Amino acid sequence: MELFKLFLFAVLSAFSEAFQKPPTVLIHKANNLENSWKNSQVNLSQNHWAPNIKYHARLGDQANGAAAANQAAEVSLDVLKDTLKSSHRVANADENVKNNGINHKAFNNKIPSLEINIPVNREQQPSHNDFADKEHLNQEESHGKSRIVWDWHDFSINMEDYVVPEQKVRRSPISTSGEPWPLPQYYIKKPKVLQFSPNFKFVYLKHSCDIIDHAITRYRKYILQDSLPDLFYNNLKNAHGFHFEESINKYESKIYKNAPVITTFQIDIHTPCEGLYPSDKTEESYDLVIKESGCYLSAKQVWGALRGLETLSQLIVKSPDGDLYIKDVVIGDYPRFTHRGVMIDTSRHYLYKDIIFDVLEGMAQNKMNVLHWHMVDDQSFPYESKVFPELSEKGAYHPSMVYNHKVISEIIQFARLRGIRIVPEFDNPGHTYSWGLGRPDLLTQCYERSRPVNGYLGPINPTKNMSYTFLKKLLNEVLHVFKDKYIHLGGDEVPLTCWQSNPEVVRFAAHLTGSNIAEDTDVHKVLEYYERRVINDLAKIGKRRPEGVRVVLWQEVLNNNFQLPNDTIIQIWQGDMFDVERAAKRGHQIVYSTCWYLDLIEYGIKWPKYYTCDPADTSGGYDFEESDVLGGEACLWSEYIDNEEIMTRLWPAASATAERLWSSKDVKDIDKAGQRLYEHRCRMLSRGLRVGQINGPDYCPRHGRMREYDRPIVQEHDCEGCSKPVDADGLTFVAVFIVAALLGGVLVQYSHNGGLVGNLKACRSRTIMFTFMLLLLLYVMCYTTIWVHIMDLKRIYPWRQKIM
Repeated sequence: MELFKLFLFAVLSAFSEAFQKPPTVLIHKANNLENSWKNSQVNLSQNHWAPNIKYHARLGDQANGAAAANQAAEVSLDVLKDTLKSSHRVANADENVKNNGINHKAFNNKIPSLEINIPVNREQQPSHNDFADKEHLNQEESHGKSRIVWDWHDFSINMEDYVVPEQKVRRSPISTSGEPWPLPQYYIKKPKVLQFSPNFKFVYLKHSCDIIDHAITRYRKYILQDSLPDLFYNNLKNAHGFHFEESINKYESKIYKNAPVITTFQIDIHTPCEGLYPSDKTEESYDLVIKESGCYLSAKQVWGALRGLETLSQLIVKSPDGDLYIKDVVIGDYPRFTHRGVMIDTSRHYLYKDIIFDVLEGMAQNKMNVLHWHMVDDQSFPYESKVFPELSEKGAYHPSMVYNHKVISEIIQFARLRGIRIVPEFDNPGHTYSWGLGRPDLLTQCYERSRPVNGYLGPINPTKNMSYTFLKKLLNEVLHVFKDKYIHLGGDEVPLTCWQSNPEVVRFAAHLTGSNIAEDTDVHKVLEYYERRVINDLAKIGKRRPEGVRVVLWQEVLNNNFQLPNDTIIQIWQGDMFDVERAAKRGHQIVYSTCWYLDLIEYGIKWPKYYTCDPADTSGGYDFEESDVLGGEACLWSEYIDNEEIMTRLWPAASATAERLWSSKDVKDIDKAGQRLYEHRCRMLSRGLRVGQINGPDYCPRHGRMREYDRPIVQEHDCEGCSKPVDADGLTFVAVFIVAALLGGVLVQYSHNGGLVGNLKACRSRTIMFTFMLLLLLYVMCYTTIWVHIMDLKRIYPWRQKIM
């Protein structure tokens, strides 16, 4: 009876408390247990904060000193304990609740931090930037005040005592200012700032080459022209009950007015870099130091210097007056995984060269280093082969929609200058319908009830030696066009029904298995034979190449338990860590893609699931080493995506993948990542990339200019840390000026001697002479640009010095 009374009292108390005040935040459906814990909202009493909301701001009237502080300290420890115990996250909440807060190390993202820091006076009121850095603003508890919560789905603005779901206002989280993406491994920053001079110079300490020369030219432009303005403005400052102190005022402070000026930035590359191409052994580590005593970038290889320059450009912020500032920082950085890729599909929709350039530029800005180029498929064959030209002549969508060797070379060179490898994929034996448009003899004839179906051709015929000879010649050409040692052979979704219907393939399968009953033979053995033979042929080609050859295959070969060479790389696209473990135990290395299929359309904010996906997650008890996983790829299949959509679908969604593959595995804070990702999106727009939306309603200061890629990709020029090469028109003007000066000198010399003037006086028809000179002058004016340069004579050289 006593227990029943206690139970009844508890129920009545719960109902009484529930009806005293409506819930303040909606409970959103979570994707998994972790997300469910993080997204669930705990409705506390009026004097309590909700401990599971990280981006939580109550903004209103000025707090009243000690009284407000005491009121804020009244966080119910009992409520926190009950919450933690009910979530089954800890065994003893008493050990983790300390000093009216949460032990961050103990919970480590199990529950967001709870900090109580009430401004006492107006001078202590947090600024807009403080909100971005400290993650919250606080105020005294009172009725009718506004509050802000970002819970991955909505950035919700609600009234404290009156919340109606239909009135929820969606907003993006507040942006950071001058924060890098992806987050470096070691990153220490101080409040001190330095100013970048518009005339700063890069200085080489050791080695230089075309790669770093072009990078300096590129990043000088990013820094001077495309640095992102401080995103300090927020229109919520105009709302009743909100007090935002705009950070524009910080640029009037002494720390900015008296900031030391950086005029020289030193780059130290330890090894030579001439003629290098990125590879699977690329070293991308770097150290970046920004101090008043000196600023320098140090890297073992040029590839690390490229990553360091990207980080440098992201740390710089433009003030409202156009000045460039950077914080005092020390960074030691390196990638967690060596394979950080993006997969594009140019068979379903042909992608133009400048679009592929944009994809590569976005990869460089996210420190990704492998472009997986799914070049051909059932729909079209845009690769122009010199060995088998009929493949693209009949298999491409249109004669103009092909990638010849020159275009491919330009794309490879563009990628090389950004430290990006290009891995081609020629998916076979399935996904080869377009191959048969030019070579129908290559594919398998499919049957129905023992009769061949006219025009119905399946995968490459595995029973003909001609098929393997053809592949050996084609892939040998591909390996010479593309510089990387990796080649992707697909091997996925092979329609075995066609093989099973073909009597010749069935007899071949019976021969391989030693079976006497051909009708019951499983053709999976034929597929295994096919894959092993093609891989062996490529291994023979690899022996003639200094770097060798490594084959990548999709997951199906693992699902079918094929016995393949251990150096074959398996790309997981259907499974999870169980399949990673299986592949690792078979001796294979893995590229993971299951959770990063960006072409799958979903409504709302979906990047957190990309961000929380770990390609080497052993927390579930899986037994494999992180070194077994080379990395991962964000895949964008183009059945319903073309040139106009690819950039908005790819970026900045793939940025979440990029940080997961580069940064430490302990970097998991989605709330902080959301703020940095907002800034990073605006930065990519500022640099001219037409990227898409990521966090919901927000703004960026300006959309970037359109990028121009019609200039030569490689320009040989000296780099005076690094000066702009002289344009062709400038050289023409200089040459004409020198010739004119020489002729003037000759004229003066002859006039002093009387020879030339005397000859002119002796001329019988001076009209002919002057007519000739007039025609010569008209020719020069019409067919050269000398008259333009004469008009610009006063500003040509000052202009060049200015852009340095």
